Amino acid sequence: MKIDDIVTAYVQNVGMPRKNEDLINSSHKSASVTSTAESNQSTSVSLSGRAIMLSRLFGTQNSNTEPPVVSGVNGMDLKHIGMSPQNFLTTSDRALLSDMYEYAQQQGADLQNVDQLAYALGTYRQSNDGRSMSSFNGGNSFDLEGHQLTVSFNEKDAATAARILNGDAINSTKLDQGFLRYTLDPGYGALSNTSDFEFMEQMVIKFSDTGAEQISLPSKFSSFSGRSPSESSVFTLSKEVLNPNPASTFKPQIINDNGKWIVLDPAALGGNSLEQTVAQQKIKSAVSLNEQVISAFFGNDKGISEVSTSSGLLSLLGKVGKAKVL
Repeated sequence: MKIDDIVTAYVQNVGMPRKNEDLINSSHKSASVTSTAESNQSTSVSLSGRAIMLSRLFGTQNSNTEPPVVSGVNGMDLKHIGMSPQNFLTTSDRALLSDMYEYAQQQGADLQNVDQLAYALGTYRQSNDGRSMSSFNGGNSFDLEGHQLTVSFNEKDAATAARILNGDAINSTKLDQGFLRYTLDPGYGALSNTSDFEFMEQMVIKFSDTGAEQISLPSKFSSFSGRSPSESSVFTLSKEVLNPNPASTFKPQIINDNGKWIVLDPAALGGNSLEQTVAQQKIKSAVSLNEQVISAFFGNDKGISEVSTSSGLLSLLGKVGKAKVL
């Protein structure tokens, strides 16, 4: 059963999580906050949460050089899609993350746990609070043989997601409820989120009306493990086969020929500019999820094509090939 192409397409559409080094690269400019729990415990200088946030996310400790908040309304267009997700974090997001960094430092936790949560939240903001994304489970994901695909969390992640979504803390937490419901929906979060759900759960509780009841973080967060989509996602194929199969019959209306965009059907523009239409096509999962569309739409887009060669994606595709059939 070959379903690698369809998943490759989807991961490129939603944005495969960048390696953690991309998120915290800038933090290496500040010796006092570059490391994880080990360095937090050994340093003689305790930085404020805001100083840690600025250093790890933006490579500065000077508030005057903090990048301005970028709106996510057009976060996925050609001008903004290559920007770092943390630039889209709102002022309140940054304030909350500052508190999380300070709390994590006090608890001796690995600060990469907060880094990854910040990345997930920033990605949500960049996609206009998830509005620019399509759910993998929206009914439009197929393999090349016509089986409909769905994805779910593994048992551990599903249980943690349920506790967060059904717990009391979500009603008063400072962490955006829209973000939580989005990333804890497997159609959106299973393939893209690398933030540890159990750490997320701790933050939801800590920064809620019930936070006073949380005395300390579990010691397991003193090291970073994160969440691996390849190990935490469960794929299912339908028994039924759709014929004709959208994944194999889709014909692109806009193609990239050696770096030049060509409009095959002027009606495809729909009154928009070519740039707007191309950007919209790139972020649709719909029926364009197959190798043909990847070649047509992303063949010469360096910023996206590099993602498909990441080790994380290769590992994910190996797991997907073993999807179960309903």
